[in-house]
Amino acid sequence: MPKFASSIATRLVVSVLATGTLAFAMIGGLAMLRLDLGLQEQADALGHLSARQLSDRLDGEAQLARARIDAIGTETAMRLRQLAQRADIAKAVASRNDITIRELLAAVAKTADMQRLIAFDKDGIPIGVSDTLDLLAINTEIKKSDLAPDLRSILKNNSRSHPRGHQSTHVISDHLLEALHLPVRLTVAHEAFEPAFDDFGDLIGALGGFRILGRTERTLENFTSLSNAGVAIMQVTMPPAVRAWMPHRIGFAT
Repeated sequence: MPKFASSIATRLVVSVLATGTLAFAMIGGLAMLRLDLGLQEQADALGHLSARQLSDRLDGEAQLARARIDAIGTETAMRLRQLAQRADIAKAVASRNDITIRELLAAVAKTADMQRLIAFDKDGIPIGVSDTLDLLAINTEIKKSDLAPDLRSILKNNSRSHPRGHQSTHVISDHLLEALHLPVRLTVAHEAFEPAFDDFGDLIGALGGFRILGRTERTLENFTSLSNAGVAIMQVTMPPAVRAWMPHRIGFAT
């Protein structure tokens, strides 16, 4: 074979080998790229799944924390009902003597774990409180607060055979805190109202109680140690239209 033909053949072989190598390299590169994209998509999917699982877990823990706080409110209402049904407290309310009421309520407020106890007459006017406070100021602030409708509701169509009380959780306004001589800060409290009846079963007034949630609550501290998640109580800001019928919404975050 002539040298010229041999040279051409050699070049063709080299060209074919180079083209094949380049093609395999491109195919391999595309395969690696697709593999990388697939792994990235899997990683993203796992990341989203983990985030959702974490969110679900935290939401569940927040709901459990809320249930524990609600249990405190229920216990507060039960204690207040027991107090309102005591004969000595009913007689003190019927007497409308603010000194007698104050001395009696001051003693039971500590054992009932309530910061303030207030006695009302059947018109919803404060007639005694568990501390030396200005009853006129308390009356003014309660009338302006979200508590007024709750108090009025139990002073209508209530009976000793089927007593109907009310409990709720609110953010207490600064003015009401001042009237109650409590520290003025963002304060969440359980409030409860229970009717009071005389010996004949006639409605003579009501008893109100405030259980303030402290900056640190033993119930939440115990929950934190068990769940290994910190819990914070938050006030949720809502649009005016929503606040009109739900003025204070308390949220729980973990």
